[in-house]
Amino acid sequence: LNQLRAKDTLTDYERQNVLNYIGFVYYNMEDVPNAIKTYQRMVSIPSLEPQLLKQTTYTLAQLYTMEEQYQPALTTLDKWFTMETNPPPEAYILKAQNLYQVQRYKDMVEPIETAMKVAREREKEVKEDWYVLLNFAYFQMENYAKVRDIQKILLNNWPKKRYWFSLAGAYTELGEDENLINAYASAYNQGMLETESELVTMAQLFMQREVPYKAAVLLEREMESGRVARNAKNYRLLSQAWQLSMEDEKAIPALTEA
Repeated sequence: LNQLRAKDTLTDYERQNVLNYIGFVYYNMEDVPNAIKTYQRMVSIPSLEPQLLKQTTYTLAQLYTMEEQYQPALTTLDKWFTMETNPPPEAYILKAQNLYQVQRYKDMVEPIETAMKVAREREKEVKEDWYVLLNFAYFQMENYAKVRDIQKILLNNWPKKRYWFSLAGAYTELGEDENLINAYASAYNQGMLETESELVTMAQLFMQREVPYKAAVLLEREMESGRVARNAKNYRLLSQAWQLSMEDEKAIPALTEA
């Protein structure tokens, strides 16, 4: 292919096809830097077919992203958006991912929300990682109301432990204490609380909500299972929970152990 490319008699049309093949071969050899150089030569051909120019420009943006050249990727994507009249959602997400890498968090919101809008219009799936990316942007902007709303969507569609904790964090920032306790309790009821700190926090929240009996039962059960340590701090909390539950006879042994 390089021998063919070196010929002086090639027309622009022939040259563009040879360069296209060479770029493809370099990419399949996982030689991304040379693939980029080849495609750069290709898009500089003045008479390059518009469709091929558009396709190659997008390929270049993807390759720049792979090589962690985020600013060239963004510049190339902006050129591509001027050529493409009907961009797919994935192109907007690619732009948002590059904006994330250069820490332009506020600028991420528009392309992600546009991607979601386009996907819905075309009856395509709005993906989980798009919401995660959007959530991160709003979190960096300290827009906790938006973070709360996105976590609810994530939990409705992809229920995971980390989303319960993110939702609880948003409620904390917003001062919505009742909802904070509800979020933790929902995670607890689904068996998602596993570490000692998570379980002790749940017990403390039960006490804050003035249901100390639930706190005492939780602590006693988890101390028996070994997930909560039998130390002075935890025994003292257990004795307080039993005492607030008007269960003095059960409070005394816990306090004695403490």
